[in-house]
Amino acid sequence: MFRFTIRDVLWLMVVVGLAVGWWLERIRSQGQARRIASLEGEVQQVGVVIKTLYDDLERIEKALPAYGAGLVWSRDLRPSLSPVSKPKRATTP
Repeated sequence: MFRFTIRDVLWLMVVVGLAVGWWLERIRSQGQARRIASLEGEVQQVGVVIKTLYDDLERIEKALPAYGAGLVWSRDLRPSLSPVSKPKRATTP
């Protein structure tokens, strides 16, 4: 029959504790890797939305002078409309 001493049981507890600790860390790191991948995808999508908004804003800013308006930016980066003189159209003789 097998005979175990207290020392053998303590060593077994150390080995099992290390194995369980490594296994839990691996599970946790895999979950974090999935979360990071998900967040990276969201960041890319937000980047596309922000670029689209900047492009739209640039298009609007270029179109406003034809209607006698322009954008003025405040210190907190909020736009407001301000009147500007309309560009003169060339007259044909």
